[in-house]
Amino acid sequence: MTGRRGSALIVVLLLLSLLVVLTAEIGLRSATDARNAENQLTELQAQAALQGALVHAWGVLAMDARADEKALQDSGLPKADWPGEAWAQPVTDQPLGDGAYGFTITDESARHNLNRLLDGSGGQIPAEQDRLARLLAASCPGLDTGFFLEALGDWMDKDVLGDYETGFDPPLAVLPRNLPLLTAKELFLVPTATTELLLGPDGQGGLLPRVSCWSPPAVNVNTASAEVLYAVSPVFTAAIWPRIQAGRPFRTLADLDAVLGGPPPPEVLAALTVRSDVFRV
Repeated sequence: MTGRRGSALIVVLLLLSLLVVLTAEIGLRSATDARNAENQLTELQAQAALQGALVHAWGVLAMDARADEKALQDSGLPKADWPGEAWAQPVTDQPLGDGAYGFTITDESARHNLNRLLDGSGGQIPAEQDRLARLLAASCPGLDTGFFLEALGDWMDKDVLGDYETGFDPPLAVLPRNLPLLTAKELFLVPTATTELLLGPDGQGGLLPRVSCWSPPAVNVNTASAEVLYAVSPVFTAAIWPRIQAGRPFRTLADLDAVLGGPPPPEVLAALTVRSDVFRV
């Protein structure tokens, strides 16, 4: 009898151990499933907030376009886009379900288009090289940006045997695409690029916030920074900048005459606009 009781006790203990393991496994799976469900819900809420922000932003821009059209019809006021309009004001803390969303709309025409550096055959355009050199000098004061300008040209142009494409030991980790840029963040891959050059010493300036790959060819004089306007032409000096700010919004490019003391050269006018058609949310 004693042997049978001992065997029965062992069996009971084994069963209890198995139940403990099964209970722990079920508890772990339940916790994992609950966490997965929570993560999926959070992802869906984030997607809904993103979609809500985009729809809201589209509505803001559509209202601005209708207001501009009405002003043109009612009073003949030429259309212009500038930072004093509703679209340029940040939207914050908009409730959506259990969360909230916010967004900021910026004008792509306020940025310098990096891909203008190339002509239709993939070669570099000297006048655009000069503009980018001015933008680098104004955006990165105190830094030697000449090597970066040369490296960027090698990175983008069709010539695969540039100084910054051959002769590296070890070879470059990422080979140049020799094509127009797809995104401005590709600049981080260009040889000689530094965080200070692209983002400034405090992470709030540098070249990156002032450039784009998708902006229209003409720069909006109503939204562009002092550095971007200086890149367009040296006539936009630091002394002129306060007068540019005070004169906004410019309804036509002819309004610049009073600020500059005369009409700018034709090639400068061709590079400017007072309106925007491309925005970033």
